[in-house]
Amino acid sequence: MPRKPSLVELAVTQGELAHEREATDVRTLSLHLEKRKHLKGLDAFPHVEVLHLEVQGGGYSLEGIEALPNLRFLSVGGSAIKDFAPLAACGRLDTLCLWNQRQKTLP
Repeated sequence: MPRKPSLVELAVTQGELAHEREATDVRTLSLHLEKRKHLKGLDAFPHVEVLHLEVQGGGYSLEGIEALPNLRFLSVGGSAIKDFAPLAACGRLDTLCLWNQRQKTLP
């Protein structure tokens, strides 16, 4: 029988995602971020394959997403992303869904 992922409590602090321990069982992660300009702290979730990200405000970077080498699906909504370059490290990414973005083209 497959092991069920344990519940992981996250808190957004001034610079990093705060968590009690590494969450190696987590395959899908949804984050709603305000007032943060990057995704540093995702290294605690090395097996995430699906990330749903909602951001508030503007000028966000995807810096920190390179800590998710197994990422296959990324959904980003709610604000304009200024830096897509970190996605280059996500070699398994096959689906990128952008919604409610201000930019009309990808850099």
